[in-house]
Amino acid sequence: MGALRWGVIGLGRAGLAKVKATEALGPRGGSLVAVASRRALPHELSERHPGLAHVTWEELVSSPEIDAVAICTENRLHGLQARAALSSGKHTLVDFPLCLSSAEFDELTQLAAQRNCLLHQELIGLIAPSHLLLAAQLRAEDPVSQLSIHFQGGLKAWVRAEAQASRWGLLALGRLQRAWALAGPLRLLEAELNSGLDGAYTLSLLMEGEAGSEVRLVESRGLELSRQMSLELVTRSGAQLHHLLPQPLPRPERPLFELDLSLFSERVEALERGEAVEHYVPELAQRGVMELIDELGARLGLA
Repeated sequence: MGALRWGVIGLGRAGLAKVKATEALGPRGGSLVAVASRRALPHELSERHPGLAHVTWEELVSSPEIDAVAICTENRLHGLQARAALSSGKHTLVDFPLCLSSAEFDELTQLAAQRNCLLHQELIGLIAPSHLLLAAQLRAEDPVSQLSIHFQGGLKAWVRAEAQASRWGLLALGRLQRAWALAGPLRLLEAELNSGLDGAYTLSLLMEGEAGSEVRLVESRGLELSRQMSLELVTRSGAQLHHLLPQPLPRPERPLFELDLSLFSERVEALERGEAVEHYVPELAQRGVMELIDELGARLGLA
């Protein structure tokens, strides 16, 4: 197969970022063939891609003119649309969360293997240079002893919808995946939730990581909150975060959505050569976080 022919479902910020990434990569990024969106096509997008088809998502995933699909819609639709794309033999890139449960995760990964298609969950926070450098510094002989992540953010419409649907764990997936990468497999010990009618909430988790490390995550969302994240870390020897990372922090050589798309293309090429290329977050770690989110739902009485 030559350059990928892309279809993008959803033209919000994430969808437009995928379009921009394909354009930035040039021929290696492939070509944009069709989009599915409830919105009208931006005039400048139509100008840059003459003949671009504006179709329903069902038409997009079934089109023989498309090799790869990027899913950038509401979280509740990700699993449904990924299942349809894979069933049609399309390589599939999905904004996180890939789906809503570990059972659905297993179903989708098995379907991808059966159809010999790539299923790729976008987790760009885990290809940021600062995260990669920190993960490399945590040697087996000096692992994490304590890890604390505090995140706060606003209540955009889609966030409020997720919170009001009780999907707090899925909103925290990126931070949970990062904690898993730094502290090893996680076991949920305690969970506390304080939520309001407007969708605002604070979720506090205590977890145990590899070799008994203590991992805490606090997530807060509210109308007046600006997006911020802080991370504190102490290793077994007592080394802290500022010992492990240089200042100023390294910056990515290219935008992370572009890098993620490049890695996706490399994995497609390897798959078509019959080679196995692991996602930058191993599948076992992705599944482990989905199981943890399932358990969190059960702890909060949502199962």
